[in-house]
Amino acid sequence: MKNMKRSRGQQREGHGETAAPTNPPKADANRAPVMGERAPLTEKGLETMMVVNARNHMDLTAMADHKANIMITTNSIVLSLMVGLLLGKLPTYPFLIFPTLVLVGVSLSSLIFAILSTRPRITRGVFNREELLNKRVNLLFFGSYHRSAYEDFEWGMKEMMVDRDYLYSSMIATFYGMGKVLAVKYRYLRLSYNTFMYGLIAAVLSFLVSGLVSGTSF
Repeated sequence: MKNMKRSRGQQREGHGETAAPTNPPKADANRAPVMGERAPLTEKGLETMMVVNARNHMDLTAMADHKANIMITTNSIVLSLMVGLLLGKLPTYPFLIFPTLVLVGVSLSSLIFAILSTRPRITRGVFNREELLNKRVNLLFFGSYHRSAYEDFEWGMKEMMVDRDYLYSSMIATFYGMGKVLAVKYRYLRLSYNTFMYGLIAAVLSFLVSGLVSGTSF
């Protein structure tokens, strides 16, 4: 019987039948991901993503503030010139009243929109420990703690640092909030630039029409 079993086993080996290994080989951690396979994000990759995202938001914020400063300066100069040059001549040249009012309204509107794009919004700046334990406060945003005691802020930061999910959720919320602020800034900037561009065209046309109607050449 033993010889028969042994001969059967030899026949199976001859036909290429082998027993399945009891311990399957482990996946190689350094193996390149196959197309369509989701590769895990390493700590270094996550840190790089956060740093790049934060830098992009800060660059866009600085760009928006610079554009707003251009509009504030330009419209301030236009308003100063209007007050210094045209207001004194309106009694002599009454046909300039309407174009002057148009230009003043355009510059003032554009100036207001530019100021609104840079106007900060401050929240209450106070949190309690219950809010932090329930993960309802984001200590990565200064508006959540600027009026709180340092001891509470230090305790809250240490609690956040030991909770990885809470820390990453706060970082995601911070990026989302920065994006919302940028959207408001650029919306007011677009209104400011559009008002100045189209309003300046309307003001120049009104000056030309008023001069033609009155028979006065500029």
